[in-house]
Amino acid sequence: MTQRYERELVIEQRDPNELLAHPQNYRAHPAEQIEEIAKSLRALGQYRNVVARPDGTLLAGHGVVEAARKVGMKTVAVHIFEGTAEQEHLLMVADNELSRKAVDDEQLLLNLLREMDDVSGTGWTQEEVEEAINGALQPSESSVETVTHSEAEYRWLVAFTVSEQEKLALEAACVEYGGKDEETLREIILARVV
Repeated sequence: MTQRYERELVIEQRDPNELLAHPQNYRAHPAEQIEEIAKSLRALGQYRNVVARPDGTLLAGHGVVEAARKVGMKTVAVHIFEGTAEQEHLLMVADNELSRKAVDDEQLLLNLLREMDDVSGTGWTQEEVEEAINGALQPSESSVETVTHSEAEYRWLVAFTVSEQEKLALEAACVEYGGKDEETLREIILARVV
């Protein structure tokens, strides 16, 4: 089990040219992303600390540091992390991976983007925003499926009253009793559930 990190938060201003990429950093930052981060730094400044060991080896914020160099920043705010090697690895992975578990509310995002005059530095282009807004206003035919009442009832029953293991058993029973079609399976499920 990882020991809890309980040191004081230490923030220092460091020259981005003196910060070193961690040799185990597995996340690459393509030129397009660095340019977007650079636009954000120009427009807003640095609003999130990068994290480094006392020797300047980065643990989080590799892309920000690269963009800061590109825009000529003299210093960046660095949280100096003095943990164990295991804690450093945990921090590196958590920094990259925890955001992947977030879920976006696409409508709220589109509303925010719609209100903005300039989206540079957000990772979006104005063309992408317009395309997303237009796409949100017009339903895609491939995303709309028409089902009959029987099919909807069957899907509901399978989804909410039958486990995956039971569904497989019922499908096997359908084959045994003369067919694997949805109607046969539906009849067996209804007879079993009702």
